[in-house]
Amino acid sequence: MMATKTILLACICCVWSLLAAGRPVSAGGSGPFEPLLTHLPAESDLVVLVDLAEGGRIFYSILDKVQNTALVAENPGLAKMFAQQRSVMEAQMAATKASLGFDPFRDLQRAAVGVVLENTDRPGLVLVVTGKFPADLAEKLVPGAQAEQVGGFPVYSLPDGFKFTLLDGKLIVMAPDRLQAALQSGEVPARLRERHPGLFAKTGEGFLLRMHLAVPGFVQALAAGEEAKIVRTLLTSLRRVTIEIDRQLAMGIECADEAGVERAELLLTGWREFMIGGAHMWRAYALMVLGFDIGSMPQLPPEVKAALANRQAFIKTIDEFFPTPAEKPKVARQGNSVSLTALPAMLQGSAFMLGVLSAIAIPSFLKYIQKAKQAEVQVQLRSVQMALDMYRLDNGRYPSTEEGLGALLKSGVLKTIPTDAWGNSLVYSSDSDGSFSLKSLGTDGQPGGIGADADVELRP
Repeated sequence: MMATKTILLACICCVWSLLAAGRPVSAGGSGPFEPLLTHLPAESDLVVLVDLAEGGRIFYSILDKVQNTALVAENPGLAKMFAQQRSVMEAQMAATKASLGFDPFRDLQRAAVGVVLENTDRPGLVLVVTGKFPADLAEKLVPGAQAEQVGGFPVYSLPDGFKFTLLDGKLIVMAPDRLQAALQSGEVPARLRERHPGLFAKTGEGFLLRMHLAVPGFVQALAAGEEAKIVRTLLTSLRRVTIEIDRQLAMGIECADEAGVERAELLLTGWREFMIGGAHMWRAYALMVLGFDIGSMPQLPPEVKAALANRQAFIKTIDEFFPTPAEKPKVARQGNSVSLTALPAMLQGSAFMLGVLSAIAIPSFLKYIQKAKQAEVQVQLRSVQMALDMYRLDNGRYPSTEEGLGALLKSGVLKTIPTDAWGNSLVYSSDSDGSFSLKSLGTDGQPGGIGADADVELRP
C-alpha cells in the first residue's frame, strides 16, 4: 500500500528525528489534532498523534548539524561525499513528490492513527493525515482507480484492501469495516475521550509525538497461556502505556495492582540504565576507533581515511555529539503508575548516527531499490517477449502496432497483460523489418526521463 507505506515511513523518520535532535521547537496544543481525532474509531486501543511538519524540519536540521561538524567540514573529501549523497537523497524526495504529488518530509503537517487491536489478522485501523495534497492524489496513488460513493464521498481501494479518500484536505486511510465511522466528522467520540483521557491534555513545548495504548481485554486472556508465563504478572496487571515526546522523552505505565507496578518500575529502571549505558557506549566506540589505525584498512574510501587521519576534528565531533551525560533519566512512581523521563542530551549521539545514515546509507538503499525495480521490469519484459514469440509461431508475424499487446489476449497466448514494476502499462510497437520494441516508461510513466524515471527497454 503505497499511501500507508509512504506516510508511515515519514512518521518513523520524524519520530527518530526528535529523539536525536536535542533542541526545542515551537509550542503547540492538542487543538490542531481535534479535526483528525473526529475520524478515529471510538473504541481505539492505540492512538498516536504526530506533528509531521516539525519532525521534517528537525530531520533536515540534523543533516545541517552533521554537515557542519568538524569531522565533515574540515575534511574536503568527506564534505564532498556527504554533500553528494545528500543531493541524491533530495533528488529521491523530488522524484517522490513528482510521483505522489507531495513531499513526505515537507508537505505533511499532522497525523493521527487509531487502531482497534482485535485478536485477528487485520486490526481495525484509521489513519488521518493533513498536508498539501494534490487534487489528483487518488490517480497518483492508484492509477486508473474508480471511486465508489460512500455517504456522498468518493472512496478508493488500495491493492491490499484498505480504503482511502481525501476529505476537507485530510487524507484518510481506513480498514473497510471502519469506512462509515471514519467518514463522519463533528465531535470527538465520547468513548475515545473516556478510554484515553490523557490523550487530550495540553501538549508541551516542542511537541512531536503522543502515544496512548489502552491494553485490550484479550491481552489479559493471552497472559493466561503457557507461553506467556514469564510476563504473566505484568500483562495481567497492565492497563495503559503512554509515550510523550516534546522537549523531553516521557514514558508511562499504569497497572491494576501492586505486583504489576513493581515489575513496571523494574522495567523502566532497566530502560533508564540502558539509556545511560548507550550514551557512554557511543562515546566509547568513537574513542576506541582513534585507538586503532582504522585508516590503514585498504577497503576504506580515501575520503574516510583522510577524515580518520584528522584526529583533532574527530575528537571535536565526539565531544559535540557524544558528551558525557550531565543528568540521568528519572524514574518516578505515583500510585499505580510509573514514569520515565529523559532529556534529549541523553540521546544526542543518535543525531550523529541518524545524520550519517540519512545522507549516506539511505540514498544508497534507495538506489538499490531502484535497480531492483529495473531488474524486475526486465523479467516482465522477457515474459511478454516469450508470449510475442509464441504469437509469431501461430500467426507468422508479430502483432502490429495498432493491434498492440491486446492481440496476445485475443489469441489466448496471455490471459492478462502484465504492467511494469510501477503499475504502468508496457509500451509496444512493431518495426518495419518485422521485429518489435518493448519497454517500460519508468516511475513517471512518461517517455524519456533520468534515474528512476528513465525508460527501461527490453535488452537482447
